[in-house]
Amino acid sequence: MKPPTRTTANAHGARIGTLSPFPDGWFAAAFSSELKPGAVRTIRFMGGERVLYRTRSGRACMVEPHCPHLGAHLGHGGQVDGDLLVCPFHSFRYATDGHCVSHGPQSGPGRIRTRTWPLRELHGVIHAWHGAGGGEPAWPLPEADLEGFSAARETSLDVRGHIQNFTENTIDQGHYAPIHALTDFRLDPPPRFDGHRMAVDLAARWRGLPFRMHLDIHGLGYCHLTSELPQLGARIAALVLPTPTGEETWVLRHAQRLRIPAFSRLPAPLRDAFYVPLTWYIDRWLKTQLTLDTRIWNYRRYPEHPRLVQSDGPIMAYRRWAAQFYPAGESAPADMRQADTERRPANEIARSHVRADALYSSSPLSDPS
Repeated sequence: MKPPTRTTANAHGARIGTLSPFPDGWFAAAFSSELKPGAVRTIRFMGGERVLYRTRSGRACMVEPHCPHLGAHLGHGGQVDGDLLVCPFHSFRYATDGHCVSHGPQSGPGRIRTRTWPLRELHGVIHAWHGAGGGEPAWPLPEADLEGFSAARETSLDVRGHIQNFTENTIDQGHYAPIHALTDFRLDPPPRFDGHRMAVDLAARWRGLPFRMHLDIHGLGYCHLTSELPQLGARIAALVLPTPTGEETWVLRHAQRLRIPAFSRLPAPLRDAFYVPLTWYIDRWLKTQLTLDTRIWNYRRYPEHPRLVQSDGPIMAYRRWAAQFYPAGESAPADMRQADTERRPANEIARSHVRADALYSSSPLSDPS
């Protein structure tokens, strides 16, 4: 089924435009802590229900909600038996690849199969690959270096509007002062685009406190944010993960960790005890900042042809980059796509000629020289 490309509006009048609400990419389905071994959960994902479960051996799986036999809902009464998901109606048993391996005490396996989604569990998050045409993931998720960081503190926010609001916000340099009260703000160096990746570096002050931030963005559903607070000798690492749940709704998950090198000399129990209140404060601060954004996003019209000013930043370069995550010719407006005869690398469009190897290997928080 092709994703919808209609013009819609949410209950509060926030226009969505003709963008599909369901781009391709990796999107968080749940935090790992929400799915214990043997658990079966029903979630909203890309406009429909999905069933998440974890085998007794610890593997997370995601399948269509209804049994292909006679339509029982696997999330309502379905159980995990070892590594199999058991239908509550006729006890059909499904392996992790979706195949029915048993459908009754006197019958062998047949050709019944339920749809599954590629999953990757990484850094305490269960990510699911969504592709309009199905198939295998087009790119891998990155491993983050979290050695020495505290345990993660996790939070979720329900949001309305289009899924691009979050990633576009990262390069919308005109909003940082009026919304987040940042001063001395600059994108330094300019955002870089390479394939499915976008890298954003910014420097600013918040209430006089200087900080630098690097955002490593993979598609429209994954952002790894690292922030350095030199005066406090601290570094924050956060995952910020927007996931569409419906045509006009999405959930924004974020999980943040803290590292203070001076704490490394402390015994582990004492170090962890210090981190608990500090990560709580960081979580509260980040949630406050995101809430300031969601107050805009929930009522925002997402214009296809915005009347931009110079201080807005590279918004249209971002949108041309984002267009690749929608089925060609279906979902992205014409002014956000490039004709095949005019196709250029996104980093050229952004006028930021940064080689891919520099994007991937450079220290994200080092001062550009």
